[in-house]
Amino acid sequence: MLNITKPMKSICALCLSASVIAFSPQALSAHDRDEPALWRVSDDDTAIFLFGLPNMMDADTQWRSRSFDEAIAAAEEIILESDRRSPEAQAKLQQMVPQVGIYRDGTKLTEVLDDDAREQFETVLANMGIPAAALNQLKPWLAANQLETMLMQRQGLGQPNTPASVIVAEAEKTNTPVSYLEETTVLISKIAAVPESSQVLILKQSLDTISNDPDSMKRILAQWASGDVEGLAESLHGEGSWPDETVRTVMLVERNSEWQAKLEEVLETKEGVVFVAVGTGHLVGDDNLVDRLASAGFEVKRQ
Repeated sequence: MLNITKPMKSICALCLSASVIAFSPQALSAHDRDEPALWRVSDDDTAIFLFGLPNMMDADTQWRSRSFDEAIAAAEEIILESDRRSPEAQAKLQQMVPQVGIYRDGTKLTEVLDDDAREQFETVLANMGIPAAALNQLKPWLAANQLETMLMQRQGLGQPNTPASVIVAEAEKTNTPVSYLEETTVLISKIAAVPESSQVLILKQSLDTISNDPDSMKRILAQWASGDVEGLAESLHGEGSWPDETVRTVMLVERNSEWQAKLEEVLETKEGVVFVAVGTGHLVGDDNLVDRLASAGFEVKRQ
């Protein structure tokens, strides 16, 4: 199972980062409802509802709110981060991941780790009951992803009824058109292209989280469900949340810049209501989309 959006305080949350938490006055309007954050970004004739998605869900979290339902009902178009759910998207991912995530020259993952990381890697695998050979052909970024996905599933956080799936189902029910901010394989392409040294740091960060803070995924889900924007910013973007600046730039800053331009085009060229949902890490912390759009002169209000 491939999961690439940031369940933990590590890169495989892949949407997130910064040690400084900054919010615009527009984004900080008073809000006291215990529900996932939703922002309205608008100009004279267009309104975008901007909603953050978690990439994990349990069976008990109650997250749907009146604000969410009203925004979805009003939407004339829905824009998601990317298509990772359709059969076509799944086929693309299944074809691409082995091509960019597996060593094909005989290199073993343990050979690119230093002694401390190798020992920690082997300890984590032993504690999880995973044979070392099962991951030893994977490149570091994919090994990190697989370990975090396995932990997520074991903690009951792999429920299929995620907010993203609910949004798609609502769109299908009302025949609302759905489009995407980026192609299915963009995220994998970006992480697979970072230097191996950065990939090793990604894996080390995942190993540290699994070893020392395995409940972080549940904490992040609770923060998201309660609309704790500041808590999310700290959990996802606090000190040490990114392996290095290279990863942060390609995974967060560049993508937010590209998405900002696309959303500005929507605001400037379309009329009516659009519902936009992206990984929640893109909407909190430094360089977030909410503040970017506010700084560009659009009206931003927390719903």
